[in-house]
Amino acid sequence: MATGIGDPSSAFKEFNLRIGGVLRTYAFRGSGQNYRRQVGDQWQAINLQKSQWRGGEDPVAFYVNIGLHFPRVEMERFVPPPATLAKLTATNADQTLRVDELFPDDRFNWFEVDRWNLENTWTRFEALLRGRLVPVLDSMATPDGLAAVMRTMPWMVSSVTRKFLGRKLASPVWDPKDEEAGRWKQDKLGRWWGPGEW
Repeated sequence: MATGIGDPSSAFKEFNLRIGGVLRTYAFRGSGQNYRRQVGDQWQAINLQKSQWRGGEDPVAFYVNIGLHFPRVEMERFVPPPATLAKLTATNADQTLRVDELFPDDRFNWFEVDRWNLENTWTRFEALLRGRLVPVLDSMATPDGLAAVMRTMPWMVSSVTRKFLGRKLASPVWDPKDEEAGRWKQDKLGRWWGPGEW
């Protein structure tokens, strides 16, 4: 990180600048804590949410929120849809996720106690960004790829995402009672298959 960073706010700002530089190489646009791009019939958003614990020994503590929006899907939404791509955020998207939901078997600790070794923190986060997060977002840009990812967490699938995917690709509506009754099965790839699918 740049030398002379003496407080958490400055450290977080520097981190945001670096993240923005990386995301722009993958066609994302935006600044600060919000970035977005269009891929096919889908809009994607990345939001960096400051952790309430940021400060002290964790100068860059934050969470990564993901938003997917399907502008061509016509249906009533709980949240008013963004009028343009520039208005998209992770909170007004049709499908919202957090990075730990995409990678549930890993503990992402880029904001854990690193004291003030921000360069080391950045090296780890950039590897996640380039090597894992952007590739999974690329894979989710197609209906088949999105369906495969959402199969690993069918309880998170929104009604708009389900309509976008259609009956052929979307998983059944998740019902905890069905899961408790053994009507959902998980395969070796971590995908869940619901009532009538196995």
